[in-house]
Amino acid sequence: MASSSDVDMIVFEHPRTANEVQAYTESSTAVVEVRNPIAWVRQLVQQHQQAQDDLQTLYELCGEQFDRQDRRLRRIETNYTVLYDSARYLYEQLGKEQQVSADWLQTELTATANAYQTFAKDTWTAIEARSMD
Repeated sequence: MASSSDVDMIVFEHPRTANEVQAYTESSTAVVEVRNPIAWVRQLVQQHQQAQDDLQTLYELCGEQFDRQDRRLRRIETNYTVLYDSARYLYEQLGKEQQVSADWLQTELTATANAYQTFAKDTWTAIEARSMD
């Protein structure tokens, strides 16, 4: 995906669940090509891809010692799920070639931005802690 503002097409791959990220498996669902994507579509796709990469890095550092009982790690996965659900819903709507409502968009973008901010902070705190072990 190009990062310039004059992108005329984006290939949106179906997002991976936390379990798929942990198991290093790819989503088996097809991709959607979006012509002339608006800025929020590019932003959501970019945020989700970065979240997948960060989560995979954390899983690699944790190895077999990833403790789902750890409250901090559960919060990371919960926020990743918010990002996953947002990307999945967008993917499904684009696949159906449906427009999303302005109300949904505002609510979803706010929730996604909040989840991403918390996810990124928590994930990198955990990554730094694991890297120093």
